[in-house]
Amino acid sequence: MSKYHTEIPNLPDIGEYRFENIFKVYTDNSFYFYNILKTINIPDDLQDDIFYKYKIPNPMSWHVLSNTLYGTTDLWWLIVLVNNISDPVSLPRGGTIIKVIKPGFVTQILKLISDQL
Repeated sequence: MSKYHTEIPNLPDIGEYRFENIFKVYTDNSFYFYNILKTINIPDDLQDDIFYKYKIPNPMSWHVLSNTLYGTTDLWWLIVLVNNISDPVSLPRGGTIIKVIKPGFVTQILKLISDQL
């Protein structure tokens, strides 16, 4: 089996922005798993007008930052990916300027990422 989480009726709904949704689900002896070893990249040819710059006011987790910027903690991974953060366990420092995908473009970007996998 090689389907997305949302295409498998007996799996619970996890929300549209979860990191897991960009990976296909596989099964082995009735266990489901994701192949998270695939490389995820933001397409290089994205137009600059889909981003804006944001100055992080003080140290906070990527989940809190995601909630601040998008109203959900589920897009932390997108912020990390867009900014080529190699250690998402470390808190970003206050004053750090990051690139943020404008909320109106998130669904489109998620689709582009999924299409690459």
